[in-house]
Amino acid sequence: MKLKMVSILLKILITEMCCSFIYQDLSIQEVSEMLGLKTSTVKSHLRRARNALKTRLIENQIIGVNTQ
Repeated sequence: MKLKMVSILLKILITEMCCSFIYQDLSIQEVSEMLGLKTSTVKSHLRRARNALKTRLIENQIIGVNTQ
């Protein structure tokens, strides 16, 4: 039960981070300050989110495999 709750909270945190970075046009530094995280952690989460999005787009044949 605790692991599921942590997983849900982490997904919410990553969503908040991505939305702040993309839609509010905040810098990585601003996002890290807002969420109380190190900038390296923010960068890592954003990279994972981009890779997950790319994988889903490829799986659904929305983009090609060689798309950068």
